[in-house]
Amino acid sequence: MKESITKGRIEAAVKNNLAWFMNSGIMDPCDGTWGVGERVLLTKGNSAVEIAYKSFSSYTPFDGYSILEHRRPDCNFETAVLFLAAGIYFGEEEYTNIGRNILRYLFRRSGTWRVDEKDPARWLWRWANPQWSGICWVDDNSWNCTMALAAARLDPVIDKELGLRAAGLRTGESLLALAQDVLDGTSNYDVNVTGGRNMAPHFMGLAAMAMAFIYKETGNEACRQAVRKYMECISKEQSTSNHAYLVMAFSVCATLFDDAEMADIARASADYLISRMGAKGDIPSEHSEAPEGTELVDTIYTQNWALLGFQSLWMLTGLPQYKSALDKTIELIASIQDTSPQKHLFGCWRGMFDIKTNSWGGGDRYEGGANSIYSGWTNAPISLALLFELNGKSLQHLML
Repeated sequence: MKESITKGRIEAAVKNNLAWFMNSGIMDPCDGTWGVGERVLLTKGNSAVEIAYKSFSSYTPFDGYSILEHRRPDCNFETAVLFLAAGIYFGEEEYTNIGRNILRYLFRRSGTWRVDEKDPARWLWRWANPQWSGICWVDDNSWNCTMALAAARLDPVIDKELGLRAAGLRTGESLLALAQDVLDGTSNYDVNVTGGRNMAPHFMGLAAMAMAFIYKETGNEACRQAVRKYMECISKEQSTSNHAYLVMAFSVCATLFDDAEMADIARASADYLISRMGAKGDIPSEHSEAPEGTELVDTIYTQNWALLGFQSLWMLTGLPQYKSALDKTIELIASIQDTSPQKHLFGCWRGMFDIKTNSWGGGDRYEGGANSIYSGWTNAPISLALLFELNGKSLQHLML
């Protein structure tokens, strides 16, 4: 850890972010009993507000911002794991109880887990509550699977109460079948209820990581076979965002499958990102759902996953170039955490930071950009990575 990134500074960043979850209104009530909303949407000067409202109709408006209230299982799982991990690190029972309450919400109140035996997407999680859509997304369900298994290991008490391990494996079984369907180019799995059926690392890269989690839990070789088949389909021409997903996913895969070729994929993508990295550790934004720019830090689809990826790859390889990239990324992330006094901002990471102006900015899309402040995908994964740094661990250690 660089001298400038002190333990106390990282601890403060995590605690401030946990306070943002509890105080911002994104988790109402703040004890997690009704889960966590998708994001805070800043409305002033946001050119994408109307299409965001049209696309995500469950929101509570406030002066200058709204809480997009739909409860996505992936955002809730990620946030729950963050609070469970924080409870362990800080020894704070309140954090642990919030994590447990979010999980209770998911399984007992959300109605988003498709469990009917006649359901063509049984054991997958639909996109959100209360949104009407029943679509089950590959990327979201990959997180649902991995985080359920991680939560079970972090907290045996809530695992015993809710059956988290069994739930994660059931979701994983369906996700494996869906991934095999995508990889085979078939439609055996009902295409009408599934989304993200393509080879982009945003989708299948995350599915590969989920396969590694399942394999570590069960030893199911079909998971390894699916990942190795996906490796044959990965294009060398990828956006920075997709490379960030590949670093993260295949560092985890290489560790949990103990596979050198998977490590090669992670290293190739990491080397590419390092070649594109700015002086402050910033990686150009190139994701289709966010504004693009060489000096824009995208914390929804790129820089966040690069953070977890460099961390995992450094733990896997011990190579100094990945430690250097990790240190730069942590320094950047710590330096841009929001210090605005408003309760819906203080302690968060917004969706985009402009290196050139040294401020939050860069434009907006209806799902990305500076004015979208996500619970999962941005804030929970970033804080979880900082907790890993404090513990000398990384994403794969959730299963070790």
